[in-house]
Amino acid sequence: MNLLKLQILVLIEKYKKVTDVANELQLKQPTVTFHMKSLEEELGIPLYQNRSGRVWLSEAGKALYPYAQKMTALYSEAEKTLERFKRTGATVLRIGAEDIYSAALMRGLRDLGEKSPELQVEVRFAPEKELASLFAEGALDGMISEQNLAEKTGGSFDALFKDELVIICSRRHKWAELEVLPDQEIQQEKLVGYDVSSYLSSAALSWAGKRRLSLQYGTTVSSFAAAVQAVRLGIGAAFATRIAADGLEEQGKEIAVLPLPGTLPEKLGTMGLLHHGAEPPGLYLRELAAALKKK
Repeated sequence: MNLLKLQILVLIEKYKKVTDVANELQLKQPTVTFHMKSLEEELGIPLYQNRSGRVWLSEAGKALYPYAQKMTALYSEAEKTLERFKRTGATVLRIGAEDIYSAALMRGLRDLGEKSPELQVEVRFAPEKELASLFAEGALDGMISEQNLAEKTGGSFDALFKDELVIICSRRHKWAELEVLPDQEIQQEKLVGYDVSSYLSSAALSWAGKRRLSLQYGTTVSSFAAAVQAVRLGIGAAFATRIAADGLEEQGKEIAVLPLPGTLPEKLGTMGLLHHGAEPPGLYLRELAAALKKK
């Protein structure tokens, strides 16, 4: 039972004439008739009936029809997908980010996937330094990074947004109701910290250095997701970025997001999408950057 025989059965149901089916498939009429008889012989049961100069499906043909229709439709869908691969190349997009930007990245990838369903995506969440090494080795096509890293690493950089360093804590934490968070409070708190190779770890250290503060960490975690869980459980407060903290206040109202001490927000560098610029990954990554800018 090959696909052509099933296509003929589906088209017989549509046109009721062998000549019309032959025209649709660009085959000679005897070829269509041969495949019709071949399928009947293969299955050992009549599938067609001739009445009044037209061809109808038998009861067995009618039973087979919905399966034949699904199989031919799937084949047509597969053909369209492969045509897209012929135009763009069979592309696997390998992209990395720290998990503080996981929500933003996934929303952008969702939009990209809707536009380019043929695209396969592999996402790696890891500390920035690890991602930078993978990018330099060519193991990643792109990564979300700070502009300073992009200047050191090289490649094409599409600026996305500027972020801001904040503190997150449980609504039950003593800081949750404070309008102004004093430096001394942060210095005395046993914070939830991050792996030393993470972007948040270096950002927090830089901020503390500017204000000549010494930070204490009671618990160190390897991901922002783990830090959020620790904060929810009341283990301690943690540094975060404004974009990473988006939505946390609304999630059961368990987490408060606080600005850092000072008259102005603690701005971080420009974040963007760093990529090699090679095609076709570069094309998809520029489309991803455009999607992320809308978020």
